[in-house]
Formats: sequence, structure tokens, C-alpha cells
Amino acid sequence: MRRATVCWTNRRKWGITEFGADVCAVIEAEGANKVILFGNSLGGPVAVEAAVLLPGKVLGVVGVDTFQSLTYSITAEEARKRADAFHDDYAGSLREMVRQLFHKDADPAIVADAEQRMAHTSPKTARSMFLSLAGYKPSESAHRLAVPLRAINGDLYPTDIDSVRSIKSDFDVRVLKHVGHYPMLECPEEFDRVLENVVKSLVE
Repeated sequence: MRRATVCWTNRRKWGITEFGADVCAVIEAEGANKVILFGNSLGGPVAVEAAVLLPGKVLGVVGVDTFQSLTYSITAEEARKRADAFHDDYAGSLREMVRQLFHKDADPAIVADAEQRMAHTSPKTARSMFLSLAGYKPSESAHRLAVPLRAINGDLYPTDIDSVRSIKSDFDVRVLKHVGHYPMLECPEEFDRVLENVVKSLVE
């Protein structure tokens, strides 16, 4: 099997649309003709961006703890504040963000693992990504999405199903109880069962 390589060495901007183009490039390099795109967190909008670029190849987009809403938009000021916080105190800002992604009684080992993984992202990249979120409107890409939109979400933050369906009428979500931002880590067996059912529904 061929392995696609996306070169980020000279990249000057990191953002959802750029990541979507990366996903598209990998799929095209691999020669995949029928795919289901999955994305956790911001990876959900990234998967939507990629699907829009791949008409006829994508069977569906499945978000993991994302798509709680499609109507949000971050102002330039909000994006700058987040970017500056990570620039000024990367470790502290990262730790605070990770705390907001789990229920208070979550397994400390899983929380620590998530923080450690995120820490591999450079402060420069994180700052660029936060700045790129200014003005991004997920509703605009979702309107152009021609395939089903699904989600497997935790219940830490509520999913506004009616609001999402007002933009993407075929949206469906499965909410896992007492689970945070990483259901694949917190309840892997239950997540796998739900994931299998979602995939089956998209390929039948």
C-alpha cells in the first residue's frame, strides 16, 4: 500500500480549511474511492471541509464530540486572546483547556495522557491555529455537504440537535452518558459498538 506524505515544513498557516485540504490530499494520494471521514473535536469541521472537496468519494462524515452546534463563530478578538494565552503560558493554558474536556471524576491517567499528547504540538503551531479560527463559520461548509452528517458525542457539553438539523436536516447523534471529549479513550468498548452501528448505517 502506498503511503501519502503531507509536507508541513514550509506551512505558514494552520487552520480548519488547510487541514481539510491535507485530508483530501492524503485520500487522493492513496487512491481511495469510497471513504467515511471521522473527526474528533475540530477534526469534525476538518472532515466536513475535506468531504466538500471530495464529491462522489465520501459516504458520510462522523464527528466525535463535535457538531454540538454549527452556528458558532469566533471573533478576531476572541481568537487573538486564545492565541496570546497559549503564547504567554503554553503549559498552563494547555492544562486549563484539558480540564474543560473531561468530567471532574474522569480517570486521571486518561486526562494526563490527553494533555501529554497535546503537548507535542508546538506553541507556534497552536497560536497560528487559534488565530485561524477567527471568522470561521462551520454552517457555511455544512450547507455544502452533500453526504450524511453524524456524531458520537459525550454529554459534557449538550448537543443542540434541532439547531444542527436546521442547517443539516439529516444530522443524527448518539450521546454517551457521563463521557467527556474523548469517548474512544474513556469508554472504548461502548464507543466501538456505537461506531460500528454508525458505519453500517452509512454503507448499507
